Amino acid sequence: MLRLNVAHFSTALKKTDPFVFPEMNDGTKYLYNNLYDRLLRGENVILSDLDYNAFDSEDITSLCSLHNDHEKKYNQASSIMAILRHISPISKDSVYI
Repeated sequence: MLRLNVAHFSTALKKTDPFVFPEMNDGTKYLYNNLYDRLLRGENVILSDLDYNAFDSEDITSLCSLHNDHEKKYNQASSIMAILRHISPISKDSVYI
């Protein structure tokens, strides 16, 4: 049986670094805002609406790298969540005054 010290877990979470959005150049930022983020939200993207002069092939490579990093972290977080969901609660004796 897996046991979790909630106080220790909570303290460890508070010590983690906050999420910081990676720095992106203008072209990668354009692709992120006008393509990637919209697709993640389930919005339709019309490719003819994109300004193809706003980015180059290196920006596409940067966005792919950002996606791979994001996907890896998402999968790690999902694994931790799955483990936590399967921890059964344990009742303890309470002292009543």
